[in-house]
Amino acid sequence: MVMSFTDIADAPFGMLDDQELLHFDLSSQAARPWLFSTTGAFFQGDDNKDGIHDDWNDVDALWVDPSAPGNGAYLSLVSDQGAFKDGDVFRLTSTGGTEIVVLEGRFVTLLGCVDGNLDIDGLHVSPDGTWWLSLAEDEESTVLSSDKPGFITDGSILTWNSLNDQVGIFLNEQEVSALVTQILSRSVQIGDVLSLAVDEHQSLCFSVQSPTDHDGSVFSLYNGGTLLVPESALGMNGEVELDAVSMIQGGGEFLATKAATRTVGAGQSVAVELYGRPAQPYALLLSSSKGDAAATPFGGFLGLLISPTDPLFQLSVSSGAAWLWGVLDGEGRGTIQSTAIPPGITVDLMIQPLDLSTLELGTPGIVHVRS
Repeated sequence: MVMSFTDIADAPFGMLDDQELLHFDLSSQAARPWLFSTTGAFFQGDDNKDGIHDDWNDVDALWVDPSAPGNGAYLSLVSDQGAFKDGDVFRLTSTGGTEIVVLEGRFVTLLGCVDGNLDIDGLHVSPDGTWWLSLAEDEESTVLSSDKPGFITDGSILTWNSLNDQVGIFLNEQEVSALVTQILSRSVQIGDVLSLAVDEHQSLCFSVQSPTDHDGSVFSLYNGGTLLVPESALGMNGEVELDAVSMIQGGGEFLATKAATRTVGAGQSVAVELYGRPAQPYALLLSSSKGDAAATPFGGFLGLLISPTDPLFQLSVSSGAAWLWGVLDGEGRGTIQSTAIPPGITVDLMIQPLDLSTLELGTPGIVHVRS
């Protein structure tokens, strides 16, 4: 299960920002990072044209496609950023960029939103072409009504058949509240449906804004309603509120790349942290340009997203530089650090880890060397 939080979360491995993603294993109940802002910036690019790649502003909705190479991710952000509106759904591409899948304006038309805009809050796409959606705010609508005439409430779960463009209300806010009330055996008013997913039983799952002690929990419609993951099981230090959830069946765990300092000057070092399995052997691959994962035989997180024909890639592989190789410690952590950067170097350094035991690629990242 992959998830984001509405605020910074204090996870067992450290702090996780609201634009970063966590992987939670339902069987072992182990939590570890899945995607840091280092990777988000790699895909997002330079929005404000200052020469530095930009972080996502907050992952508000998420669906990880199990049929895509390396489990490709579809996302929506909490507010407008660069080319994206908060109601757009975009995906990560094999060439290390992003591509809009559905424009906010399309959803506005389908749902008849009177004010001409909306914010996608929950997202799941079924194999039959059905999209499951929730909205961040109540929306006045000329097409649908839930809970009150002429309005779609933010606690409702919507459906869109992308094959025939039919939209509908699957559950309204009061029905979701009644379901959570039944599951928790106490009266609940949920407020907002924050995320949507489907579990291993192919039952719809969701998270809600209230009650506070369960706004980090995942509920499922399975067997008439069940608490799939209580907030307390996540092992976070303090309370958390889920913002996006997607289930990944049978895998989806990759080496996660983090560069806390992403702009490095003369005399400084490039420092990269890796997170994965204990004692996992790795190599860090370098390039000054992006590649195309679809054109390489390597598996993993979308495959090889840096260019194998890049001179820096070939140099880093052939040099056998000791700092690019290692084994993660007993907690599944590793730190890679270069020597001091000499003056006069300007390069956008693309990085991606390789699991030497499985030959699967981890999440890519970008570090700007400006010495």
